[in-house]
Amino acid sequence: MTVRTIRTSCEEAERIADGKQTFIFRSESDGYRVNDVFNFQCYKDGRPVTHRNNKYGYVVTMIQDHMTAPVERGFVLINFRRTR
Repeated sequence: MTVRTIRTSCEEAERIADGKQTFIFRSESDGYRVNDVFNFQCYKDGRPVTHRNNKYGYVVTMIQDHMTAPVERGFVLINFRRTR
């Protein structure tokens, strides 16, 4: 299991915190795996900012690539759920 911090925009962080978005697209080369744990760090104008979503942890529940979903080669679709 790997614990990561994922950069995100404030708009995306807001959708995730509200439960409206439960997936992200990231580079396939980042090596995400099911059951990896991560949190989000919100960035605005290239600088980290405090956001209510920064305090939550998330766990990867499913990963899909170009072979299993309509995703461009080199990227993956990562589904996740909040841990608490």
